[in-house]
Amino acid sequence: MKLQNLIKQVENDGWEVFIDHEREYKHGPAPNSYSLSPRGGRTIATIYKEGVVIVGKSECSKHDNYNRKIGASIALGRAKKVASLFRIVN
Repeated sequence: MKLQNLIKQVENDGWEVFIDHEREYKHGPAPNSYSLSPRGGRTIATIYKEGVVIVGKSECSKHDNYNRKIGASIALGRAKKVASLFRIVN
């Protein structure tokens, strides 16, 4: 399922959706210089409804290229799955 469709589906169930990405940095050649590594990263999807907060997480291996959309889809899917286990999602 495309990320935008998944977000709309969760929002239509009455949830607010927040997605955060964390990336790895590597040291550059100059002192105190850093660059964003194309490999590794984490995504955290938080859904909130009526005082209930559910967090879904995904993490990319440091050996694989990071993809924001894939990470967000996995994390949001996990959060939605937890919500459905508690019958909070319609």
